[in-house]
Amino acid sequence: MSKTPICAPIAPLPKPDPKAPCPTCLPDKTFVEPTWHTTESPYLNRKTCEYMVSVTVNSRGDSHTTSSVKKAGLPFKKLLKTYIRPGLRELLRYFDKLENDEIVCASYTTEQGGIKSVSIGMEGSKPKVKVKSKSSKYAFDKECREILDFDYSEFIKIKNKPSTLQGDSVHKIYNIDEQIRQKYPQIKNINAIELYARAIDYHFTGYGESVMKVLIAIPAFIFDQVPEAPI
Repeated sequence: MSKTPICAPIAPLPKPDPKAPCPTCLPDKTFVEPTWHTTESPYLNRKTCEYMVSVTVNSRGDSHTTSSVKKAGLPFKKLLKTYIRPGLRELLRYFDKLENDEIVCASYTTEQGGIKSVSIGMEGSKPKVKVKSKSSKYAFDKECREILDFDYSEFIKIKNKPSTLQGDSVHKIYNIDEQIRQKYPQIKNINAIELYARAIDYHFTGYGESVMKVLIAIPAFIFDQVPEAPI
């Protein structure tokens, strides 16, 4: 008389996908986050796998205090978004990354009606970022129009992927839904890193007319795909 096995057979471990992009950062729960508004230099938050930077001057060249915030003429959430581009540019410079409008700006376009030479955040293979123009490292927002009025967060797609064969660790893969162009035709460059960046916190440095600091964060998965600045 045969006996029924007590334990079910162990399922084989899934084979790794050779086309899956390799993460540049794995979340570290033991990482001690610094007090961001007292930290002068940009840094990689290894707990969230995001690059972070504290910004005091926005894309319009303004620094805001407790009183000027009320006079800015923008809803507060939109005002915080004006700090994203300066934050990204500071990160790019600090980590010696290529900096130009083609990399940063979602509204950037060319005479041909858009760029196709930069591929950031694409899933399926390890992204290779190619930049056709030899723009200066210190290119500024001459061709960048503001996108403050657009809530494009619904088009940012995030997937959790296992980082180990055992599946005991995961990392995030970011991509963008190309349908964003239909809803917001003003967004010409869906490879722009500003689409993935967020203003996640703010802090006033003291009492009275203290200057506001804004914390800008961007996923390491996206930022690390930007090529190094030319020497």
